[in-house]
Amino acid sequence: MKNKVITGLLGFLVVLGMATPALADTKTINEDQRNGNINSTIVSTDINSSFTMSIPTTATLTYGVEDTNIGNFSVYGNLKTNQSVSVTITKGDFKNDNDDSVLPYKVTDENNKDLTNLNYTADDIASKTVTPINVHIDNTAWQLAHAGKYHGSIRFDATLNN
Repeated sequence: MKNKVITGLLGFLVVLGMATPALADTKTINEDQRNGNINSTIVSTDINSSFTMSIPTTATLTYGVEDTNIGNFSVYGNLKTNQSVSVTITKGDFKNDNDDSVLPYKVTDENNKDLTNLNYTADDIASKTVTPINVHIDNTAWQLAHAGKYHGSIRFDATLNN
């Protein structure tokens, strides 16, 4: 009889241990309650800024052409109104594969203005501002260029600013 009572008690304790109460986090006083709105819940979220750059991938220049459009640069995304995206444009050497001679060039916009830095505000990004990217090589540089195939690169580095 003693074993049956002990077994029954242990079984009851096991069943009782499986019953877990559900608890909810409750604020005793919130802003709405202070204002007399007792039947409401305050919810909030914070969406982080994000952006994507679109850059030209490859381009072929034609001998003797001073200004060649190699594509467009743009920044798309969702920024907070007080933020901006700064872009630094760095050009690598435009080297001849045969003799490592360098052909001087500039990265410019459609008005032949040098492009080294660009800044896009939240409004610029929302309006989908596009910047044409040109490569400018003076006629004199073309005439002094050594025969051969040339390769170079243009790097675009972006920073989110507050």
